[in-house]
Amino acid sequence: MILILQIALSVSAWKKGWRAWAMLPVGITAAVGFAVGIASGTQDVLSEYMPFVLLFDIASVIILAIMCSHAPEGHVISDNSVGHAVAEEKRYGQQ
Repeated sequence: MILILQIALSVSAWKKGWRAWAMLPVGITAAVGFAVGIASGTQDVLSEYMPFVLLFDIASVIILAIMCSHAPEGHVISDNSVGHAVAEEKRYGQQ
Protein backbone atom coordinates (compact mmCIF):
# COMPACT_ATOMS: atom_id res chain seq x y z
CA MET A 1 0.00 0.00 0.00
CA ILE A 2 2.80 2.43 0.78
CA LEU A 3 4.35 1.78 -2.64
CA ILE A 4 1.11 2.80 -4.38
CA LEU A 5 1.01 5.97 -2.29
CA GLN A 6 4.66 6.71 -3.09
CA ILE A 7 4.05 6.26 -6.82
CA ALA A 8 1.00 8.56 -6.75
CA LEU A 9 2.90 11.21 -4.80
CA SER A 10 5.89 10.91 -7.15
CA VAL A 11 3.68 11.48 -10.18
CA SER A 12 2.11 14.50 -8.50
CA ALA A 13 5.51 15.94 -7.53
CA TRP A 14 6.79 15.32 -11.07
CA LYS A 15 3.88 17.34 -12.45
CA LYS A 16 4.55 20.11 -9.93
CA GLY A 17 7.94 20.63 -11.53
CA TRP A 18 10.30 18.52 -9.43
CA ARG A 19 10.99 16.18 -12.39
CA ALA A 20 13.67 13.57 -11.58
CA TRP A 21 13.98 14.78 -7.98
CA ALA A 22 10.53 13.26 -7.41
CA MET A 23 11.98 9.80 -8.01
CA LEU A 24 14.80 10.17 -5.49
CA PRO A 25 12.83 9.32 -2.30
CA VAL A 26 11.30 6.24 -3.93
CA GLY A 27 14.70 5.14 -5.24
CA ILE A 28 16.38 5.56 -1.86
CA THR A 29 13.60 3.64 -0.14
CA ALA A 30 13.83 0.82 -2.69
CA ALA A 31 17.62 0.68 -2.30
CA VAL A 32 17.34 0.51 1.50
CA GLY A 33 14.73 -2.24 1.23
CA PHE A 34 16.95 -4.17 -1.17
CA ALA A 35 19.98 -3.75 1.10
CA VAL A 36 18.02 -4.94 4.14
CA GLY A 37 16.84 -7.97 2.18
CA ILE A 38 20.40 -8.80 1.20
CA ALA A 39 21.71 -8.18 4.72
CA SER A 40 19.13 -10.40 6.34
CA GLY A 41 19.69 -13.17 3.80
CA THR A 42 18.05 -16.39 4.86
CA GLN A 43 18.41 -15.64 8.54
CA ASP A 44 15.43 -14.78 10.66
CA VAL A 45 16.67 -11.29 11.54
CA LEU A 46 14.30 -9.37 9.29
CA SER A 47 12.23 -8.34 12.30
CA GLU A 48 15.26 -6.46 13.65
CA TYR A 49 15.48 -4.33 10.50
CA MET A 50 11.76 -3.73 10.05
CA PRO A 51 11.61 -0.47 12.11
CA PHE A 52 14.50 0.88 10.03
CA VAL A 53 12.67 0.09 6.76
CA LEU A 54 9.39 1.55 8.03
CA LEU A 55 11.22 4.72 9.04
CA PHE A 56 12.49 5.14 5.48
CA ASP A 57 9.03 4.42 4.05
CA ILE A 58 7.36 7.00 6.26
CA ALA A 59 10.11 9.57 5.63
CA SER A 60 9.73 9.02 1.88
CA VAL A 61 5.97 9.63 2.02
CA ILE A 62 6.47 12.79 4.10
CA ILE A 63 9.13 14.15 1.74
CA LEU A 64 6.97 13.44 -1.30
CA ALA A 65 3.97 15.10 0.34
CA ILE A 66 6.05 18.22 0.97
CA MET A 67 7.24 18.16 -2.64
CA CYS A 68 3.62 17.88 -3.81
CA SER A 69 2.54 20.83 -1.71
CA HIS A 70 4.64 23.36 -3.60
CA ALA A 71 6.74 23.76 -6.72
CA PRO A 72 10.51 24.17 -6.55
CA GLU A 73 11.87 27.72 -6.29
CA GLY A 74 11.97 29.55 -9.58
CA HIS A 75 9.61 27.12 -11.29
CA VAL A 76 6.43 28.44 -12.80
CA ILE A 77 3.65 25.90 -13.20
CA SER A 78 2.24 26.28 -16.68
CA ASP A 79 -1.32 25.33 -17.39
CA ASN A 80 -2.27 25.55 -21.04
CA SER A 81 -5.66 27.10 -20.40
CA VAL A 82 -4.20 29.76 -18.10
CA GLY A 83 -1.21 30.37 -20.38
CA HIS A 84 -3.44 31.06 -23.36
CA ALA A 85 -5.60 33.46 -21.35
CA VAL A 86 -2.53 35.39 -20.16
CA ALA A 87 -1.05 35.52 -23.68
CA GLU A 88 -4.33 36.79 -25.13
CA GLU A 89 -4.65 39.38 -22.37
CA LYS A 90 -1.16 40.72 -23.09
CA ARG A 91 -1.81 40.80 -26.83
CA TYR A 92 -5.10 42.67 -26.50
CA GLY A 93 -3.72 45.03 -23.89
CA GLN A 94 -1.01 46.28 -26.28
CA GLN A 95 -3.43 47.31 -29.07
